[in-house]
Amino acid sequence: MSNTRILLLSVKPEFANRILNGTKTVELRRRLPKIEPGDKIALYVSSPVKQLVATLEIENVKIEKPTMLWKVVAEKAGLSRLEYDRYFKGSTKAVGIFLKNVKQKGSPLTLAHMRSVIRGFHPPQSFRYLREDERLALSI
Repeated sequence: MSNTRILLLSVKPEFANRILNGTKTVELRRRLPKIEPGDKIALYVSSPVKQLVATLEIENVKIEKPTMLWKVVAEKAGLSRLEYDRYFKGSTKAVGIFLKNVKQKGSPLTLAHMRSVIRGFHPPQSFRYLREDERLALSI
């Protein structure tokens, strides 16, 4: 059994595309998942795509006040300052998950396929951790 955590991360299609084309190298979150450098991410693209499209590695994690984190991620977050401010409005903390080693799946896994190999599978709103049996069923 692997000690590396696998975070199943749901991302909107526009942001997933930016991760895949390299213009977004930091994923922003209001809540800190239990992750550390070296852990893996399974990138799930939310509706209307509904596919697992890539795996990535976590390079680093930064937690700051939103105004401080922007100074670090402005060129890496794949969104405008206005979008950033809207996302973190009312939040006292901002999480930046720095990504590396993006590996697109040759054939994305559809939601129907994931449900066929993992009984009762539901994609997360934001994120969840994959169990070892789920990881093996999805070949991650």
